[in-house]
Amino acid sequence: MILVHPDFDFTIHLGNGDITLLTIEAPEIMRCLLVDLLEQQNGADGLFVLSHNDKILQIKDHVEVILSPLCFDQKPKRLMTKINAMFKSFVVDGERYIKTQRIISDICRYAEEMISEFDADLDYEEISADSLVKLLSLSPETENDNKIEILLDHINLMQDVLNIRTFVICNLQSFFSHVEVQLFIDNCRSLEANLILIESIQRESKFENVSEIIIDSDSCVLY
Repeated sequence: MILVHPDFDFTIHLGNGDITLLTIEAPEIMRCLLVDLLEQQNGADGLFVLSHNDKILQIKDHVEVILSPLCFDQKPKRLMTKINAMFKSFVVDGERYIKTQRIISDICRYAEEMISEFDADLDYEEISADSLVKLLSLSPETENDNKIEILLDHINLMQDVLNIRTFVICNLQSFFSHVEVQLFIDNCRSLEANLILIESIQRESKFENVSEIIIDSDSCVLY
C-alpha cells in the first residue's frame, strides 16, 4: 500500500513492517494533517489517499491513529463491536452451544423462582446469546504498567481482530527514550505492523531501517 497527500510531495510505503518517521515542523500543518486522518478513520472524506495496486482503499479499514501513546482509547467502538461478534459466534459454536443454552436455561429458571417469591406480578426478557455476551462486558486486558507494552498489545489486538496493519502514532519520542522506541519499532516490524511516527521536531538520533520525511515550516518536503 502507499499513502499520499495532494498538497505534499511525499509517498509513504506501507508493506509488511514498513516504518516511516514523518517530522512536521509547523503546528498548523500537523494539525490539519492529523484532523484529516482522524476524520477519514471515522469514515468521512479527506485528502489523504491510500491505495494498493492502483485501487483506492478506505483509510478507516486499514489505519489506526493514536494521538497520544500514553493515553489512547484501548476500547474503540469498532474493535469492541468485532470482539463481541466474534465471542458470540464462539460461545454458540459446536459443543459450546449446548453448554451456553444450559447456562441460559439455568439463569431463566432462577429468575422465575425469584419472581414467584416477589410481592408483585413481574415478567422478564428471556436471555439470548447476545444478551449473555453483553452481560459479560468484554474488554481487552489492561493490567500493565509498562506504557509502551500496552501500546504494543493494542497494535497486536487491532491486527488480530480488525486486520488493521498501519498505525499512525504522534510524538512517541517525547515520552520514550531512543532505546525504547527502537525496541518498539523492532517489535512492530516483527508483527509486520506498519508505523507512521509523526514528530513535531527533528532529533539527531536515528533509527535503523526507518524512512524519514520532513515537512519543514515552509511546507517543503525533505528526505
